[in-house]
Amino acid sequence: MSFRAVSFRFLPFAVFVFLVLSSTASKSDTTNSEIQCSDQSGAKVAQILEDLERAKENRDYEDLPSFWDQSDSAPFYIAEEISDVMTDWPTIKAYWQGTKATSGWIDVEYDLIAQKCLGPTDMLVLFDLRWDMSVEGFDNPIGGSNRVIAGLRPVDGNWKFHTWVEAPLAALIYMQKLYEKNVRAEVLEKHSESE
Repeated sequence: MSFRAVSFRFLPFAVFVFLVLSSTASKSDTTNSEIQCSDQSGAKVAQILEDLERAKENRDYEDLPSFWDQSDSAPFYIAEEISDVMTDWPTIKAYWQGTKATSGWIDVEYDLIAQKCLGPTDMLVLFDLRWDMSVEGFDNPIGGSNRVIAGLRPVDGNWKFHTWVEAPLAALIYMQKLYEKNVRAEVLEKHSESE
């Protein structure tokens, strides 16, 4: 494959990344700079994630937009369970309401892994997401683990999401981990004693 073929194949992706980053940069310029990204921002993000856990567990889906920069005309949300990328508020809000309508209880845990300042007023965070929930029409509750990378910017003195991308493991790795979790505790104990 020639360089020319490779460069044209990845051109749409490169243009997309450029547009997202340009949008983020221009948006950051219009928000206030009361707070700035620093090594100490992790504690603030951990609190935001804890507040988000509480909102979801209390089924306060109407409150979820308050965690986001709602002045952003092009939010970006990828959920693991749907194939479409959500890039506007009506679609994202409909997704949240659909989750509320089809689920009974939900329990989520966010575990912050890392943060990265992209500038004084833009930050990326990486965290693990553990979810368990009852779903209408399912005989038993379901649960899973995921990774999320999200972008935040300061709005009215608080960090707000502008991007959210769930990045599940490849099916093969995910299934391997499920099989590993399925080994009986007594069998593990028996064989660890013989080693």
